[in-house]
Amino acid sequence: MTERTTQPDRRTGPTNESESESRNGSETNPSGQRRRRHVSRRRVLEATAGASASALALGVSVGEVAGQTVVEERCGSNDRLAVGDGNGVLINNDWSTSQVPQEPHMCVFRNDDGSYGWEWERGETDACPEDCPDYPEVLIGAKPWSDSSRTHLFPTQLGAVGELAVDLDIDNGASGEEWNLALEWWYTDSQPPIGGGDPTHEIMLVLEKSDSHSKGESIEDGAITDAYGNVIDHWEHVTDRLEWSFHIFKLAANEVPSNVDLTSILDYLDGYDDDPYGFPPELWMTGIEIGNETWDHSEGRTTVRDFDVRLDGETATTGVDGEFTEAPTDTTPPSAPSDLDVTDRTETSVSIAWDASSDDETGVDRYAVFLEGDRIDRVAGGTTQVTISDLSPDTSYEVAVTAVDGAGNESDEGSITVAPAGTGGDEPPAVDGTTPQDTTGDGLSNDLTGSGATTTTDVNVFFEHVDDPAVTEYPKYYDFDGNGRVSVTDVVELFESL
Repeated sequence: MTERTTQPDRRTGPTNESESESRNGSETNPSGQRRRRHVSRRRVLEATAGASASALALGVSVGEVAGQTVVEERCGSNDRLAVGDGNGVLINNDWSTSQVPQEPHMCVFRNDDGSYGWEWERGETDACPEDCPDYPEVLIGAKPWSDSSRTHLFPTQLGAVGELAVDLDIDNGASGEEWNLALEWWYTDSQPPIGGGDPTHEIMLVLEKSDSHSKGESIEDGAITDAYGNVIDHWEHVTDRLEWSFHIFKLAANEVPSNVDLTSILDYLDGYDDDPYGFPPELWMTGIEIGNETWDHSEGRTTVRDFDVRLDGETATTGVDGEFTEAPTDTTPPSAPSDLDVTDRTETSVSIAWDASSDDETGVDRYAVFLEGDRIDRVAGGTTQVTISDLSPDTSYEVAVTAVDGAGNESDEGSITVAPAGTGGDEPPAVDGTTPQDTTGDGLSNDLTGSGATTTTDVNVFFEHVDDPAVTEYPKYYDFDGNGRVSVTDVVELFESL
């Protein structure tokens, strides 16, 4: 299987004014499903409405396709159509294949009922060395470098975004070897309009894709569960071949949902420490688009009945009905993580585990891990363990864990005092005023009273102080049961050794 490279959405190159023709019939896609191959709108229009090639070249055609009347069509390179009363702009974005002379293959269209979309048929091309895609799309807002719709929702600063979601009703008609249907948005370092700022981030969410569109293992499967219950994988993070940071996510279900809560992705990235630019609140979000990325040997016809964006209570609508489905209201936090326990330790690290939290509404999305009050890590909701590194030997630390649900509600914390394995000293600290002794030569301090022998009094003292840092931080001296940590089971082991 050839692994393709998703490219940043930038288009350059010559303009093609004609369009390709699809063929009748059907074929099997890589997943084994049979999809209807789409009849070219030109053929339908020529047969039913007498549209001429010259009329199509002007970008206007009228015909009947699947019960909808096409009132406008554009097939030239990077041609545009306004949709949703100007809230969106429909773009025939062939930025990849327009870079080389070839037969045109892609058109965008608008129907009389307010729906719209695009169709394409792409054979073998030599568009660019990376075999990069075309990306017919609809944009609400702007891109950092070109294009803009008339919506007032964008640009907006990242720190001001409290709610960001999309409402979708899309017939994704893609077929063939490699394609996807994806949402995408960008951040810039200063306020647009065009040319006002350089991109710092590009973020893509792949909603549906063919089997051959693969990037290997995810950074984190199930990284996010959004307010609508969508499970989202963090698929790839690209920093080496771009001038900005490119995060790619994908839906685990691999099918187009009715809604996606994008705020959950923003929250996830806010805690993602491996981004070279970070996510400061003064960054500007320019806009959001959705479209099919298409590679060689793919074709299809995608119709958008609704693509709406909700930003902090205001909605930009495109399509037919303009009604936005609100996410379920969830104001109840998950239960707190419980029974935190040390499972392993070295001289510079401690591993802890806990019992899973529960949340009956939107589910546990993630856990946040705090060291001495500072958040240092986050793990997916299905993970209940973490290793904390770069600690100092013979030092105790307070570790806390909270659970966060799909609506962003955070639980109370569960906490534990931990310490790496001790390294210094031939004897442990004093316990109850006495330095415990090793009377058996096994390295373990069995005589806690200093009497020269182990008695029930030593067991009682050990039991009374088993939670003291002077004991818990030194499994080297008190790990009688050999599990790498100090707990009441070591008291039992000491008692049984009498």
